[in-house]
Amino acid sequence: MVDLSHNNLGGSFPSWFLQNNIGLKALYLTNNSFTGQLQLWHVHHIIYLDISGNDLNGRLQENIGNLLPHILHLNMSNNAFEGSLPSSIGYLNELEGLDLSNNNFVGEVPKELMVNCTRIYVLNLSNNKFYGEIFSSHLNLTSITSLHLNNNLFSGTFSNAILQCPDIKLLDVGNNYMSGEISRWMDNITSLDIFLLNNNFFEGEIPCNMGRNKFKGTLRLVDLSHNSLSGSLPSCLRLEMVERINLQGNNLSGRLPKSLLNSSTLLMLNIRDNGFIGSIPDIITVPNLRIMLFGKNYLSGTIPKALCQLEKISFMDLSHNFLSGSIPHCFDNISFGSLVTNDHIFKFQRVITNFWHFSFYKYKSQLYKVLHHQVLTPYRSYNLQDEVEFIAKNRNNSYEGDILNYMSALDLSYNNLTGNIPGELGMMSGIHALNLSHNQLTGSIPITFLNLKKIESLDLSHNNLIGKIPSELNKLHFLGVFSVAYNNLSGKIPDDRGQLGTFAKSSFEGNKFLCGYPLEKCQGEDDWNKKTIPFIRSK
Repeated sequence: MVDLSHNNLGGSFPSWFLQNNIGLKALYLTNNSFTGQLQLWHVHHIIYLDISGNDLNGRLQENIGNLLPHILHLNMSNNAFEGSLPSSIGYLNELEGLDLSNNNFVGEVPKELMVNCTRIYVLNLSNNKFYGEIFSSHLNLTSITSLHLNNNLFSGTFSNAILQCPDIKLLDVGNNYMSGEISRWMDNITSLDIFLLNNNFFEGEIPCNMGRNKFKGTLRLVDLSHNSLSGSLPSCLRLEMVERINLQGNNLSGRLPKSLLNSSTLLMLNIRDNGFIGSIPDIITVPNLRIMLFGKNYLSGTIPKALCQLEKISFMDLSHNFLSGSIPHCFDNISFGSLVTNDHIFKFQRVITNFWHFSFYKYKSQLYKVLHHQVLTPYRSYNLQDEVEFIAKNRNNSYEGDILNYMSALDLSYNNLTGNIPGELGMMSGIHALNLSHNQLTGSIPITFLNLKKIESLDLSHNNLIGKIPSELNKLHFLGVFSVAYNNLSGKIPDDRGQLGTFAKSSFEGNKFLCGYPLEKCQGEDDWNKKTIPFIRSK
């Protein structure tokens, strides 16, 4: 084995090195600066070849399948290869792992690859421009455990071809043009661990059998977002071991089944942009939930106090619904970022089936034993970067990966909430964004908001708030967005030399009896030209 990875090696691909080292079994050249086209000769001895993370380009040799007759694992990812795959790649019938991701390949995947390479455990074609019906009748990947097809132009349906992959554990077809229903083949796929169909054109209802306990694996991540799925969530749906569920951007409707909020493992639940109706269940047993996104539905009724039991929540979005009643005083029970943990559950760790690291033994039988052990469980190293969209700082922000461990927000905007703003909300000292706008809230702004030391975005606009703006808000030095526009506030805006003096007129307009910079000066106030230039707000 020769490992020259992570150096600054450059120039053309050193094909001579393979030709002149007859005993070489494995060559690692990943993350260097090799350029030009890949030129191989017949190298029957090589079984591991990793040339990922370089600047290699051009088309693959038409006879590549004859040049590497005994290759087991081939990694060409993260280069600039282009053109279609030669049909001879299907002659690599000993292949167990193939990674062509993050290139510029185009065209249909050769039928020979999908028929002849029955020993493949890991196939990664993601982030290319492949098209065609990948799950056609000739699919014969009977040993596949990890299939990465995301971010391509694949079309067609799953059909019965998916039944040829009974032991698949990771299936990612996100960001393609696939369609059809997902229910017909679920009974025969019992080992799924990660199931990603996002950003396609799938339709129909979500089947009960997606979460039956007969699964050999533990279905941990389900992403069906941005499709055309319809119907209600079946009450028989059981996803006890799931950690992340994303159903955003479909046409789902009906009431939320209580079973959906009954899981000790659930970390993220996203049902945004659907047509769910009815009230939020008042029995909630998801103690480890960190992200709860219910915005842009038709949910009604009051906000149940059961939500206050979700002490580990960082993101809660109930916006753009028809919720009524008052804001629960017990929301200060929720951590909203103040609960610091060391688990970093949203840390970005996308290791793409890193199956090519291994140890050699002298005897072939022992070598193959180690190789098979490594390949059988490559999917366990594949984690996605979680992403949350949240409107803060006057724009729709996207928070991804590890930042989710530090960001926190509560959005109750665009509902029919009434009553005073509970002073207890000021005890959410770790929160970064709070949006209560576009409701019917009354009373004054709680002085306790001075405790929101980490807040960056505070929107109380379009309510019926009265009284003065507390001068204590000037001490919120991280506040980058602030709005109390269109309320019934009165009096003078607090000292312009503080944090509030850094905001524009639009943050205060629509309050008939509010005065002071940047609005009209208050009666008897000195001329504006004598005012001190306000401080620049903290970032």
